[in-house]
Amino acid sequence: MLLLAFNSQAQRYELGGFLGGSNFIGDVGKTQYISPEKLAYGAFFKWNINDRFSAKLSYNYTNLFAADSLSSSPGRYYRNFKVGSNIHEFGLGFEFNFFPYDLHELKTHQTPYIYVGADYFSFKDRYLTSSNTIGYNTNFTYAMPFAVGYKVAFVNHFTVGAEVGIRYTFTDNIDGSAMEDVPFEFGNPNSNDWYVFTGLTVSYFFGRKPCNSCYGK
Repeated sequence: MLLLAFNSQAQRYELGGFLGGSNFIGDVGKTQYISPEKLAYGAFFKWNINDRFSAKLSYNYTNLFAADSLSSSPGRYYRNFKVGSNIHEFGLGFEFNFFPYDLHELKTHQTPYIYVGADYFSFKDRYLTSSNTIGYNTNFTYAMPFAVGYKVAFVNHFTVGAEVGIRYTFTDNIDGSAMEDVPFEFGNPNSNDWYVFTGLTVSYFFGRKPCNSCYGK
């Protein structure tokens, strides 16, 4: 797929932003996969390699939150735990368009798409202190994102879209369920934490195709 992507001379760039909500999937809080609770926002730069493939560099932020009091599970509801963590996420990945999406053609384009890549993010890592209280460190780890969306490009150089992106993280301690040396355990120790971004994107595309067949040819 990468060889096919880079075999094209088409180049056009996008600079844009994301605005929506986030929700946590773990051992605390709701059990719904898509249930935005806190504001999430970010920015991205995209290189449209050809009409099917794009490379994307992104940054996203949210104050991730989960509360057992909002869960429909009786066990979680009566346990009544809650957690929160600021998430600073840096991502790099590839986007695949299901329909041709040639931004060099002066007409409206639209297509569903999928996105895969790799994220590096910070979160509030919980630990048990010597006085048996919970302490916090800022930790960094990786996540594997997968997103699906739909976007529309207009002739005035703007693109709007809607996207749902789920992240599988390489930690089980965003909710504090994997703290070391604790006198109690809860949750599933064999399942890492997930989080989801759901929202809208807006971008401005620019740049000319480096060939003689563009714009009126």
